[in-house]
Amino acid sequence: MKALEKIKESSQTIVKICQKERLSRADKERLFKLQGDIFSQIDTLTECEICGGVSDLIASITISHTTANLCSQCGIEALTDGQIKKSSRRSSRKTSTNNRTAKNKKVNKTSPLPSKTTNTASLIENIELETGLSKPIIRRIEKMIAEIATPMSVEHTFQYMLNEAKIAKMKVSDEQLEKAVSILMTNTTKS
Repeated sequence: MKALEKIKESSQTIVKICQKERLSRADKERLFKLQGDIFSQIDTLTECEICGGVSDLIASITISHTTANLCSQCGIEALTDGQIKKSSRRSSRKTSTNNRTAKNKKVNKTSPLPSKTTNTASLIENIELETGLSKPIIRRIEKMIAEIATPMSVEHTFQYMLNEAKIAKMKVSDEQLEKAVSILMTNTTKS
């Protein structure tokens, strides 16, 4: 079964549970399990580099020294044409992002945006290399840490994240999670 079909099935099950007049503890636990299933399926989705469509069926195609992750439709078009054509939609989106960054620089000269995004990208790559975790899981861990209401120590954050990872059914070992949390927390205290 495809990831999108599993997400749809889990969502329909959640709706059925929520339509009950009265929920039990077992219903709540089942909702948490379904939430974890949905999150793990969402982690498998990838964006096509040409059309921007999200799918679980992305293929990495190389034609004439150009490599791109493509959905089935864009992949067939690229193979038929014999070349990978980057769409103008994506380049215009990058241009508008650069324009916004330039405007923000004029307004707020104290916080350079490009270096922060570069630092975040290099931080995620560093964590990926050290822990073996995928980028979507690292971003998810980073987001979960950012959503913690009050600042906690690294040890308490790690304990909290252990529980959250179990609830979300994240495929991550305790050692990987501890290292990722430690690196992320160290980075947030510096910035």
